[in-house]
Amino acid sequence: MQKNTLVAVIAGLVSLAVLITMLTMVYISQRDINSSISTAPNIGRPQPVSRPTEAPKPIELPDLKGVLSPFLTSPSPAPAAPTVAKPQPAPVKKDIREEDRDKDGKADTWLEFKNNIIAEQISDENSDSKPDMWAQYNEAGDKITQQMDKNYDGKIDAWFTYRNNLLVGGKIDEDGDGKPDKTFGQP
Repeated sequence: MQKNTLVAVIAGLVSLAVLITMLTMVYISQRDINSSISTAPNIGRPQPVSRPTEAPKPIELPDLKGVLSPFLTSPSPAPAAPTVAKPQPAPVKKDIREEDRDKDGKADTWLEFKNNIIAEQISDENSDSKPDMWAQYNEAGDKITQQMDKNYDGKIDAWFTYRNNLLVGGKIDEDGDGKPDKTFGQP
């Protein structure tokens, strides 16, 4: 860990040296440009407009003594700060259950639970072994959305929105083009 800290400090010092060099070069080139303008011969050129000359302002660099002093005065690098572990979220317990609601011996509803709360439901509404209804639930187990294949052609053609487990709006595609033709409530 100390080797990484030392490498980071050296990289920081190199970056600081490069920055100071660049600022110095900009300052010198600006000074040289200003002095060459004032001393250049004016043959065939209009005379420059006189302007008040000001002494160049010194470049102000941030005071880094407080930041770098532990690394510059100490023969060994400063000890690394203790690492604080971030709290990890509890693992989500997923459980998928199958149900046979029409009692034909085949599963027709699949329920996914997260931490024992329903999260999603998929159902085969017409017993053709293909899903026709998908419903999603929030963390409290309340239904929030539902999509359906109402004409059983394999394409979703109805979208519903719920709040507090109550239907509040929806969209229905009646002609099978994938676009809603009817809208009601607050979709």
